[in-house]
Amino acid sequence: MTPNLDTLRNEINEYLTSRGLIAFPAISRVPDGVPAAFWDTTAHPDFRDFVAAAEGVGARIILVQSRELTEEDLDDAFESLATSSLPRDEHRTYERRLKELRAYQGFTSVIELSFDQAHRIYVFEVRTEWYTEFEDILDEVETFSGMTDEEEPLGGSYFSRN
Repeated sequence: MTPNLDTLRNEINEYLTSRGLIAFPAISRVPDGVPAAFWDTTAHPDFRDFVAAAEGVGARIILVQSRELTEEDLDDAFESLATSSLPRDEHRTYERRLKELRAYQGFTSVIELSFDQAHRIYVFEVRTEWYTEFEDILDEVETFSGMTDEEEPLGGSYFSRN
């Protein structure tokens, strides 16, 4: 997969406009407790199929959310790593990999399309392999961070403690 989804994001916006649909810029919108169905992007990776399904049920607005890897994301990851109790070898491995991931700073890492139908959110999501790796590192570091339930994890308020 491409290391940057900017081209795909532009292609999606142009395609939605060409179909007479509204591309509504949004934030990630799958809150806890709301029924959501996720498109199988492995078997059906083309966003046009998802858009066709949305059109098929009468959706006129497609919410479009994209995320970039920011300097703050990386700084937070390094800070969490520094205070974690990871074994020395794993700590070095993750530190080296986070340094390498700085090359992707500013790159689009995730694109999410969604629409509502019958009290359910339908979601198409594509993400880069390097961002999945970044999230896996964060999860591993968090496991060894000793964070209490009152502290806010990396990524801010989108975390669910359920």
